Amino acid sequence: MRAMRRFTTTLFLLALGACASSKSATPAAQTAEVAAQAAPAPPPPPIPQDPLDLVAGDLSMVAHARVDVMKDKDAFAAVRRTLTRYGCVSAQDFDWLAGQTQRALFLSRGSSEHPEFAVILAGQFSDPDAPRALEMLGRRVGTGDAPTTRTQGRFTVQQKGPWSAIVLENRFMIAGHDGFVGSTLDVIDHPPEARYAQSAIFKELGDHLGCLDRSLCALVSPDGNVAQRMKGELSSVGMKKVGRQIASSQSGFTVAVGDGVVLAVGAHAQSEDDAKELAKDTKDWLWQAGLVARLAGFPNVLGDAEVDTAGTFTDLKIKVGQGDLARLEQRFDQMIGDDAAARCASPSAAAMSGSPTESLATAPREVPLPVAEARTAGSTQGS
Repeated sequence: MRAMRRFTTTLFLLALGACASSKSATPAAQTAEVAAQAAPAPPPPPIPQDPLDLVAGDLSMVAHARVDVMKDKDAFAAVRRTLTRYGCVSAQDFDWLAGQTQRALFLSRGSSEHPEFAVILAGQFSDPDAPRALEMLGRRVGTGDAPTTRTQGRFTVQQKGPWSAIVLENRFMIAGHDGFVGSTLDVIDHPPEARYAQSAIFKELGDHLGCLDRSLCALVSPDGNVAQRMKGELSSVGMKKVGRQIASSQSGFTVAVGDGVVLAVGAHAQSEDDAKELAKDTKDWLWQAGLVARLAGFPNVLGDAEVDTAGTFTDLKIKVGQGDLARLEQRFDQMIGDDAAARCASPSAAAMSGSPTESLATAPREVPLPVAEARTAGSTQGS
């Protein structure tokens, strides 16, 4: 009996030990679970340093402007006068944006019926600049929507009707169609496998044109909404065949701003024969347009244009010195100055153009192309 009692006591003590061990293990497991929940989440991806790293996707056009370089050039004053006179941009808005911006990217996507636009400005900005940019857009397109905000992940976006804007780390300001701004922010938190800077058009035509070394460079994707508009504009001034060829090719242009300006247009055709045909058609048109321009009292800048081919590339270069640039400005103002002023005074002027950035880069539709080309053409003393 004594042995039985001793055996029973031993079993009881072992059971108590197991129970105590089980009770003490439970808090340890819970502590580990709580510790895992309290562990800090990995930091979000950093905002890129280069504004080009914010650009991804299938875009119709990407334009890159080195505003900091242009500011120091004599011809920049002519650019400012042109935009404030004919582009429906107030001097206050232009000086505010140009004063804070070092580089600018203008982006276009979507169809011809429903285009979308956005800008990415790199420089020194503060949070109040985003609502000011929206007010500027609102004035240009005639929207009376009240300003609001929305949250997208870690970002708080300012919004006004279909437009939105945001300042990132006081280094970037992104503004434009709300969906476009949103997808640009997605590039930060969800980096794509390939960015625009790795695309074929940027590597091939961009390198050929020396895109990032120029004051302004724009690359236009084949058959996109910008290419189709270019095709229509060129067709309206007698360049139907050239417009068709350019619209189906990688195309782009650069502007070098110095004491004059240089306009270079390039197209990457599908074959060497196509490139040579495009060069021939362009030369034929330039001869005719140059004759009309001279009869209209413009300097002979088109007559001195250079057209060359190199493999599958076709290149056009137009140079305008400072003296010719001043004469072009004067003649241009005589022709459409009053009409442009009346157009910009209309509340719906920018809304009719289809985008807030469009009238910054283009002359009114009624301007003959030789005049528009001459106004944005250039000299060799720029970058």
